[in-house]
Amino acid sequence: MNKTVKIIITTALAGLPIAAFGIMAIVTQNLSWLYDQLFICGIVFLIIGLLLFMRYNHIERKHKFGRSTDEYGKTSWGVQLNPKYEAQFEEGYQASRKHWLMLPLILTGLAYIIISIILVYTR
Repeated sequence: MNKTVKIIITTALAGLPIAAFGIMAIVTQNLSWLYDQLFICGIVFLIIGLLLFMRYNHIERKHKFGRSTDEYGKTSWGVQLNPKYEAQFEEGYQASRKHWLMLPLILTGLAYIIISIILVYTR
């Protein structure tokens, strides 16, 4: 699957709670708790997305600035990198390249928060 399909699937999955809360609000004929649930869900998605962003941003910076080696395999501080740690480091960096999950979570969280605030003020 390419990155666009993954982003669309993640956004659709992140939209499932709003559909579930909407159906429950229609069935129970009670909209008052819907606003609180949307706001809490938005906060949770926003926190998860920001935590993913901070983790991947840290790995990316570490990869970018921590591995400047010369032709002898030494870093700019003159430290020889152990091949075992180099392989683990490269594996962690490649895993960090899959951060397509973070943007839909952040955007969906912000959308939930904005929708719940609008719904509260227009009741």
